Amino acid sequence: MLMRKIILLLSLLALGFYGKSQERDSIFLFNGQVLIGDIKNGNLGIIKIDDKDLKILSIKAYKIKHVTTGPHLFRIETTDKHVIYSPLRKTDKPGQVAVVDGSSVVILNLTDIALLSPVQKNFFKRLTGNFGLGFSFSKSSGIGQLNSNANVYYTYRRTQYQLTANMLASIDTSSFSRDNENIQLFGSFDLKMPWFLAGQLLYQRNLQLSISRRFQEMLGAGNKLVLKNNWQVWAVSGISLGQERSTEGTDAVTLEMPYMFRINFFEYRKFNMQLGIYQTFFVSLSQWGRVRYDGSINYSHELIHNFYVNLNLYSNYDNRPPDPNSGKFDYGISLSVNYKF
Repeated sequence: MLMRKIILLLSLLALGFYGKSQERDSIFLFNGQVLIGDIKNGNLGIIKIDDKDLKILSIKAYKIKHVTTGPHLFRIETTDKHVIYSPLRKTDKPGQVAVVDGSSVVILNLTDIALLSPVQKNFFKRLTGNFGLGFSFSKSSGIGQLNSNANVYYTYRRTQYQLTANMLASIDTSSFSRDNENIQLFGSFDLKMPWFLAGQLLYQRNLQLSISRRFQEMLGAGNKLVLKNNWQVWAVSGISLGQERSTEGTDAVTLEMPYMFRINFFEYRKFNMQLGIYQTFFVSLSQWGRVRYDGSINYSHELIHNFYVNLNLYSNYDNRPPDPNSGKFDYGISLSVNYKF
């Protein structure tokens, strides 16, 4: 027993000494390339590093042979729903890292890390995201449309934020029409895994459903139902308060109970793709019998490094829209080219 403690102590000291001598993060690839810089985060099977020579690179976890970081801590969520605060250290076996969990040294497969976020780095180094432009067609206009979208992610310790924005606009020879707009800020604060608190601020515009503008605030809680090495499922529910104005100029305040589901699937070895499915159902508490639905399916395929082609399908339903003469269902499809940073 004494010998075991001595060996463990020596291992921890060795890890600490190595960390102090290696201030920058390093990623060693199976092809022999070495990237040195600052690891920004890891999620959905990809680790992003701000390389000192090549700027921001997205590296698929299965292509990484070894990882080692400076003395700073990372928050590590594993696929078995365990949280560890530790630097990452190189091991003898490819595709694995050593971390310190309490008083133990734990060996992890890189593909078993569901979420990796730095704890002690500055604000901008924790930001990642993407933006894109494209052309689309939707039922609400019946003509071609321009679309734009952007996503920004921020993670810090137990907190995560995602800012999402997209717009569909119709342009013809006589007018410019903002047909569909969505801006969403979603935040979560991790409790004991797999539970977390959740909040959301939302702005919407949908002329097909006679919504000139809708503001919505939501508070609730969620559960990370599934964390696997190639797919994740989150569920969130709570209470939401909305303020909406119809295209006819009438205002209403709504109280609803949302049921949100987020599913992410990724496969890089064969298809090099990501699939995101976001579905939200709203049951009204202030207008008994009213039910709404917002959903989207996003398919992303890498063209060249950091550039992706995105195919997005969205749908919206309201069985009691503000204008009873308007449509109850809207859908659309958009194709865009996105740059991820």
